[in-house]
Amino acid sequence: MDDINTNKQFRLYDSNAKFIRLSVDEVIAREHNKWQNWECSAGVRGLYIDYDGNIWMCNTSSANQSDNFNYPNWLAFSKEHKEKYDEKEWEKTKVIYLKEFRQREDAYNNVMLHNNSATKKNKIGFLGNIKEGFEIRDNWSQCPWEKCSCGADVILSKAKSSFHREILAVTNKSWEGKEFTKDNTTDNIVDFVAAEMNFPIPYQILWDLGRLCNYDCSYCWPNVHNRHEKHKDYNDIVNVCDNIINNWSKGDTIRWNFGGGEPTLHPNFLDLLKFLKSKNQWIMVTSNGTRDYKYWSQAVKYLNSINLSAHFEGLKDEKDEDRFIKNIQVICDHFASHDDDHWLEIKIMTTPEFINRALALKEKIKKLEILHKKGANNRINGVVSLVPIRKIGNSGQLVEYTEEQLEILRNQ
Repeated sequence: MDDINTNKQFRLYDSNAKFIRLSVDEVIAREHNKWQNWECSAGVRGLYIDYDGNIWMCNTSSANQSDNFNYPNWLAFSKEHKEKYDEKEWEKTKVIYLKEFRQREDAYNNVMLHNNSATKKNKIGFLGNIKEGFEIRDNWSQCPWEKCSCGADVILSKAKSSFHREILAVTNKSWEGKEFTKDNTTDNIVDFVAAEMNFPIPYQILWDLGRLCNYDCSYCWPNVHNRHEKHKDYNDIVNVCDNIINNWSKGDTIRWNFGGGEPTLHPNFLDLLKFLKSKNQWIMVTSNGTRDYKYWSQAVKYLNSINLSAHFEGLKDEKDEDRFIKNIQVICDHFASHDDDHWLEIKIMTTPEFINRALALKEKIKKLEILHKKGANNRINGVVSLVPIRKIGNSGQLVEYTEEQLEILRNQ
């Protein structure tokens, strides 16, 4: 298998240090993302900053515990409706009202307090917030979660035990380890004991800048998107970036991955990209690609990796798809003339009812014949893949697909 010109960049090892390589989406679709009680580098090599500015060891910790909506307002809101139902009916029905409440302007509190001992005790993996600072961890932790619910968490280095951590060649010996073990591949593994990316990631941060989004996709959790949230203060953002670079990574390059909501809606997002680039940082963004090609012609100057996600509930017609594809062309044109660690990942969000349209868009993008052209860095520009959708309320479980549809998602 070509080592760099593929999206199959995740290694799963057996106890003999043999590994298979899959894409992250394939790992999730095959449900290999079950690492409960394994040792994980979350907190040491990775951080997650949530929509409210809380800092966690990983996104999975936040997703399982940070339902931090405004309880007093929720209790007042729910009281208006609870009286219409008996107790059993209410338990079944309140989820509908919870969804409605989470879309209100008064649904959420601000950041959780870093110096609150109760929060630290009750919230596994909570480290702090962007205003007060955060706790720096030195040791890998035992994973308490049944499944790794986020792609950014999946790619964090992890092993079944301290003994198996020795197998992680790339994590332990960087590029030298990757090169030394590149031929240790196998066709099939029954029992996994370690996992890592196929290239070094000393430090990474996933940061959901806010909930504000111009889309309202039905499969997107109601607590992660809305159309009214205020933007985070730019000074708070820059200050915590300085803190993280100076005190967490000790000046080393971090792979910053910005999401949302829609992060490009923040009025200072381009300023943030310029600031981080001036600090020699590596930057990635996950976007729905609705900003026009003029915006992307500027943003791409400061970005290394770009994830454009296609959502058919937002891409209503051919005109919308053409705008999306124009952005792909602008980004790849930049890659063709600038030698940097560039990569474009196009993720087509594939709900069961849109799988045929997803396959058609994937084919349309492939026919452009620009993704697999090599850029100035002598690497292909990127890849396109179909992304399985997970259930609202249970991010470790996929929505209902037919076996035929699952086979398409498992083998791309």
